[in-house]
Amino acid sequence: FDGYLPVFQGDNAGPHIDATYHDFVNDYCDSKGWRWEPQAPQMPHMNNLDLAAFPKMSKDHSSLLQNYSNKMAPASEIWSTAQSVWRNMDSACIARGFILAYRIAQKVIDNAGTNTFLQTQDFHSGVRADFCDTDDGVRKKVRVIE
Repeated sequence: FDGYLPVFQGDNAGPHIDATYHDFVNDYCDSKGWRWEPQAPQMPHMNNLDLAAFPKMSKDHSSLLQNYSNKMAPASEIWSTAQSVWRNMDSACIARGFILAYRIAQKVIDNAGTNTFLQTQDFHSGVRADFCDTDDGVRKKVRVIE
């Protein structure tokens, strides 16, 4: 997305705090003019991959398992399914994930840094109601006032 600054997030899980990995990612991002901003531990709801990509991978994996009577599918098919999600995810889905993360960040602020809102009816953020898909992302819906 031309004009945007890529910001990569690790989730602070064990492999993502390894010094060698951390140094590599920092150096790589610095060389490209990008940012590396690891998310806080226990906050997957602030990561676009957790909001957009991984749920789709999980759904497609479950569909794959149905072909094998919900037993183990071949590793090559599991990998192929995950790659298919990654390669075919449309720009609108990715954009909605970032908007959702932004809106969730406000909920975290409104709840004094906690994630207790995840257990309430206030979890939904209305992204689909507020934005429509375009070929290269989303745009805010124009509301007509009568």
